[in-house]
Amino acid sequence: MTNVGVNPSSTNLTHEDSDEYRWSKRARVVKDFRSDYVTYHIEDDPITFKDAMASSEAKQWKKAVKSYMDSIVSNST
Repeated sequence: MTNVGVNPSSTNLTHEDSDEYRWSKRARVVKDFRSDYVTYHIEDDPITFKDAMASSEAKQWKKAVKSYMDSIVSNST
């Protein structure tokens, strides 16, 4: 059974046209991540244990270190 009224040469042209790439015509929006980067560096956490113990928040740092160490011991890690 053959397709009546179908012209093979016209179907080939349609197939070739569909293979071409189409590029978007929308304007690209450039994302700026620098504002997040700046907020990341605002924190003034001490770098070393010595700095933490010399800070005005030494009591809280000692409590945090003890909690961390207790967690390590209880998890056997």
